[in-house]
Amino acid sequence: MSFSVSAQNKDIIEVRVGERVSDFIQRLNNKRILSNHAVEQILNENESLKLFDFVPYKTKGTIALEGILVPGLYEFDNLTSNPQNEEHIHVNNSRIIINHLLENAKYRFTQNKDVRGISFYELLTIASIVEKEDAFDTHANVIASVFWNRLKNNDRFSSCVTVEYILGYHRPFLLFSDLDIAAKSPYSTYHHKGIPPTPICFVTDYTIHNTINSNETDYYFFVLDWVEGIPYMSSDYEKHKQLSQKAKKSVTDKYGQNLLRKKMDNYYYDYFSKNKEE
Repeated sequence: MSFSVSAQNKDIIEVRVGERVSDFIQRLNNKRILSNHAVEQILNENESLKLFDFVPYKTKGTIALEGILVPGLYEFDNLTSNPQNEEHIHVNNSRIIINHLLENAKYRFTQNKDVRGISFYELLTIASIVEKEDAFDTHANVIASVFWNRLKNNDRFSSCVTVEYILGYHRPFLLFSDLDIAAKSPYSTYHHKGIPPTPICFVTDYTIHNTINSNETDYYFFVLDWVEGIPYMSSDYEKHKQLSQKAKKSVTDKYGQNLLRKKMDNYYYDYFSKNKEE
């Protein structure tokens, strides 16, 4: 549910876990609630008024909101739909919605300054990667440990979900051709060391907590078994390659070879969770 009207005529806006800000805005634009241009106008307005200083305004455009908004359902009783002057209403709705969501997100930045030697914004970026990698919401603390170990060594994160952020689609296991497409992007953690420029999705408090308080491990690799719903962790690359083949076999045995090359939308893991018991 992205926008609806209840019996009390309250508009419900959903910020979805694991969603990109561009997809969030597009959902509301499809309902004629706001537009990308209107949100950009509000961000420029907020910057000039020095509002919400935790927003990285130097990251121009709506991507400044990436990962910032807190997932959940939000009620509004003062929005306008089906306007005669659509541009004006988009700006008005954007101001109401975005500023309310930013006000609600403020607590994260006031409670957390520097965390584990990095800024909270950088921590939020790592947590957003964990959010997408922990597709079944069960192993955030151990998955996060891999990225802390790699960051400590100034190594590449080599995370598929950062590449998929650029591609705009997912596969159960990325192809080398997918990696090549994203090679020049600073978000491709297969090609660039360190933390990406921004978060890649909206993140739960659960994932942030487990990223901050991750397990202490020597793990450096993991691969998700989509059928079993668990990550196979390893500290050795040769072992990781064996586990990757095991994970792929698990998928092909259940769904067939064609699924390995299938492009899926943003909630691709729903395919596996909904089919898990079949």
